[in-house]
Amino acid sequence: MLKDLALTYNTVIGSNCVYVDVSNVGTAVLEVEHATLGAADHREIASMVADRILESLPKTGVAVSVVVPIYNEEAIVRDLVTMLLHFFGDFPFKTELLLCENGSRDGTRDIAQRLAAQYENVSLRSLDEPSYGSALKVGMRHAAADLVVIFNADLWCRRFFVDAVLLLQGGYDMVIGSKRLVPSFDHRPAVRRAITTAFNSFLRAVFGFAGTDTHGMKALRRSRVLAALDECVTEREVFDTELVLRFQRMGGRICEVPTEVRNGRPARFSLLRRVPSTIADLYRIWKTL
Repeated sequence: MLKDLALTYNTVIGSNCVYVDVSNVGTAVLEVEHATLGAADHREIASMVADRILESLPKTGVAVSVVVPIYNEEAIVRDLVTMLLHFFGDFPFKTELLLCENGSRDGTRDIAQRLAAQYENVSLRSLDEPSYGSALKVGMRHAAADLVVIFNADLWCRRFFVDAVLLLQGGYDMVIGSKRLVPSFDHRPAVRRAITTAFNSFLRAVFGFAGTDTHGMKALRRSRVLAALDECVTEREVFDTELVLRFQRMGGRICEVPTEVRNGRPARFSLLRRVPSTIADLYRIWKTL
């Protein structure tokens, strides 16, 4: 998979360095000196760069932690874990799957406990109350690895995992899977897409956000993001937006890659129900940022 994927990256050979554009739109570029690659064929350079970066990951212990917040996911959590563990097996490094269950009212916690007992690479943290932001905070603080990838139960992507690990190990501090970065494919209903567009326009106007998206798949080097995490004041759906805004304000090295989003299972909470809490949290961020 890695070799085929690397062949899709745009590669530019400069006078002293090779530039591998993981995003293919110039927003996430790996830079490697010529001398470290030798006289490689142009078509193989991206694959060589990717292989070398992945080989630099720790050979012992957990190299990457994948954090997945789960709430009332009894219908899909077992299949989700099976698919992710199968995918992780394709790589020469150990990946932890950290499930962050938060206040589920169905059998999600019991199933997750059995999965954590069954599989060595699966860990579980549980919270008593539903809280997306709190689940992410707990996951980031308790992840076994410094490289942390954040997926949602209904939104994860094999390509984003590979891209994110390469970019973090290649020098970036945070990688965002953007639904709005061309040539992303957002298959959600038009209303959801319009809300995303309006929300990000608001973030640019009010907070000076420099990117195109803050919510969804992302990855980070925990040791460099912890200071921003410690300053976050929200714990609900806006938490990851706050984390991105604070880390941008601190000068963190952030990049975006295009992604594909499909409409999965229905949202756990209605959009209208979340409006008051979102407005309140955005005000708290504005007051403290």
